[in-house]
Amino acid sequence: ADSAKTLRASYKMPFLSHAPMEPVCCTADVSENKATIIVGHQLQTLIPSEVGKITGLKPEQVEVHTTFVGGGFGRKHGMDFVLQAAFISKESGVPVNLIWSREDDMTHDSYRPAAIINMEAGLDRQGNPIAMRFESTSPSISAIYFPPLIVDGIDPWSVEGIDNYPYDTPNLMFTYKDHPTPLAPGYFRSVSNNLNVMAMECFIDECALKAKKDPLEYRLKMLEMESKKYPLSVYTAGAGIATGARMKRALMMLKERSNWGEDVPDGHGRGMSLMEAYNTVVAAIVEVTVSASFDVLVNKVVIIADAGVIVRPDQALAQIEGSIAMGLSAALWGEVTVEGGEIQQTNFDTYRVARINEVPKLNEIHFAENDGTYVGGLGEPVTAAVQPALGNAIFAACGKRVRSLPFTPENINGA
Repeated sequence: ADSAKTLRASYKMPFLSHAPMEPVCCTADVSENKATIIVGHQLQTLIPSEVGKITGLKPEQVEVHTTFVGGGFGRKHGMDFVLQAAFISKESGVPVNLIWSREDDMTHDSYRPAAIINMEAGLDRQGNPIAMRFESTSPSISAIYFPPLIVDGIDPWSVEGIDNYPYDTPNLMFTYKDHPTPLAPGYFRSVSNNLNVMAMECFIDECALKAKKDPLEYRLKMLEMESKKYPLSVYTAGAGIATGARMKRALMMLKERSNWGEDVPDGHGRGMSLMEAYNTVVAAIVEVTVSASFDVLVNKVVIIADAGVIVRPDQALAQIEGSIAMGLSAALWGEVTVEGGEIQQTNFDTYRVARINEVPKLNEIHFAENDGTYVGGLGEPVTAAVQPALGNAIFAACGKRVRSLPFTPENINGA
């Protein structure tokens, strides 16, 4: 009520398939006194008890051999394909090597939840946010897999990327509502950061535009309380605290090591985002060209990552490069739809992912120096960070604020 200006926005994000290069597969050999499971899996410790339930064996009678996962991204913590192989081996009495087809894998996935996120902000006369309301609804992952995690109706996996809201805003109200669907939801690389960071960081850009401020400088202004300690995301481990100083430093590095603020030709645009997940702070810039027919070409991505101690620099770099490709794929083309009770996307001809010529030729990835007291996760955050940066870049290039993903020409044109 005390705001000089208000704005509202609603962001809608679809279900996504994991689409790993290697579909789910499992080898099982179940006999009367022992079961041997050979599988690329993300939650191996649960396999003995789960297999024991359908075979009548004790968990200690189930031996698990872990192979390379062949691309997991959250899909390969599921038990469906493991139990299927074990059941067939038990009933047939012979070892079984089960490999799902691409069509089986894509139409029976545990999909990244769809979401609708409604936001409202109030700005003072200087354009600073003095009130923020964030209302989200999506299928709960924990309600399916880990019900005890839900406390007072809040699934911690559904509020990542908003439970650690970093900006200095006096009045906040964040709400989440579980909306069950017939499609089984599942963990997707960066989990609900994909949803919440996507919406919030695009909306922060809308606030900057309303305030007639540069988006990077606008964020810096809201992080000026360097002594303030912000909460970590729910499942963050480690001693580091994502303070305003840490996030401000990442933004300053981004400003120094990119060409932010320089003029660009017509049809070109730059967008940015800032986030913290798994004790890693990420600041990102995406540069795009948008054609007259609203086709998007990603020219360059700049990433500043403050992940604490980097144990293996080559693997850290590879994780970020892979996250860039996966995040851009999700935002530009990712969409799972249902008609007549059937998933419509069955293979890579109907479910697009970035091809080699569509991955930006220029990636600049910089790791922030740190005091060596904390370690952050690098396998997931950038997947979420590049998506709102891409959306903000598209707006800068063509003036279209796309709030219904993916960023296809049809959705851009209709924005």
